[in-house]
Amino acid sequence: RAVYNAKEHGTPAFLRTLAFFVIPAGGLAFALGVFFSFWSLMAGAAGDATLIIEKQVFGGSSATTTSTFTVLRSLPGLSTPFETITSSATDLDDAVGAESGGARVTIGAPSRFVVLENNPGAYSPRYSTACNSPIGEGDGLTCFVDNLELAVGQGSVTLVPFIAVNNGGTALPADVALSVVEAGVSSVGVTAGQSALFDLSDGAKTLSFANTIPVGYVRTSLACTDNGAPITLGEGDTFSLDANHSVQCLAIYDDLPMKMRLLKSFSGGPVATEINDWTLKAQGNQATPSVVTGIGSAFSDTLMPGVYTLSETADNQRAQDHSVHAWTCTYADTSAVSVSAENTISVALGDDITCTSTSTFAPTTGADLSLSLSASTTAPQAGSLAEFTLTVTNSGPENAVDVVLSGV
Repeated sequence: RAVYNAKEHGTPAFLRTLAFFVIPAGGLAFALGVFFSFWSLMAGAAGDATLIIEKQVFGGSSATTTSTFTVLRSLPGLSTPFETITSSATDLDDAVGAESGGARVTIGAPSRFVVLENNPGAYSPRYSTACNSPIGEGDGLTCFVDNLELAVGQGSVTLVPFIAVNNGGTALPADVALSVVEAGVSSVGVTAGQSALFDLSDGAKTLSFANTIPVGYVRTSLACTDNGAPITLGEGDTFSLDANHSVQCLAIYDDLPMKMRLLKSFSGGPVATEINDWTLKAQGNQATPSVVTGIGSAFSDTLMPGVYTLSETADNQRAQDHSVHAWTCTYADTSAVSVSAENTISVALGDDITCTSTSTFAPTTGADLSLSLSASTTAPQAGSLAEFTLTVTNSGPENAVDVVLSGV
């Protein structure tokens, strides 16, 4: 196997997994065997994924002697937006211009992860797209971290977004618009995991972090370091950037939870009828369906985005003698949610939805009797005759037999 050093040839980080395999004469099976053995080594065991972190320093007479990394992971159903699965990877001990041997990290999959170098010092850190990515079961990914030496009078700002998926969100780092703003002067857009360079030969600049957040997400934290040391941001997420300093900011975005309430309403029927005569249910179309269900009412705030089918079950004859009039749903601001003819609704990140099933009394068995009273006059005179009529009505569906009128 001949390995192509992509960094020495100036190949972008996202292409650095390229390698050339030299196939000896008559050795195709051997070469393929080497390839698949190599891939198996990279991929890890079933249920896990393997992440290799490699670092290279560009410029300068010496490199940072030790590199540690924090790896954050998020996955659907996690009770918190993310968890730290490793706080310090193995020391890399890089030499200038040479790749490290790599730090290997095992990640439970499928999930979403981000890699952050803890101590880049005065170097400008930049990350390949595989450092902030979804990862599937059995996958093997290599995250390349470059440290660029700053020129005299130069400063750097690196922006790293991490998008949690614990509530089922699907946004990617590229969906967050990031920028560094110098008030009244300029706004510099920054690609996720990359850096913006500033000329500070005339002195330090006051800058601020800015972002456009995808719908259904909220930024839960923003933490920045200056040459590896934590800094306190000012009002409006401002900070000072000095010459030969590298500021790195990690912004975490959480996908908003969804809420759904199911309520029952009815009219008519026997006096004993109550909402607990019905079981309500909303079932999602996810591979592992999210379900909201309960007797008389139901609530859940642990849903996943998707399409939900609304249904109910009549648990006794009283309920069965009612017909479902309609499902109606509203958002928290009381605006209407569209309900299809099949009683389905779409639920997205951040939605707070209340759905009510309304039923009217329309018995399918027995007799439905009602009694009314009318008079020939509503203002009878003294000594005159008035005729009163009692009317018994049977709304069905069955005949009424041996009806007795009493108490008149």
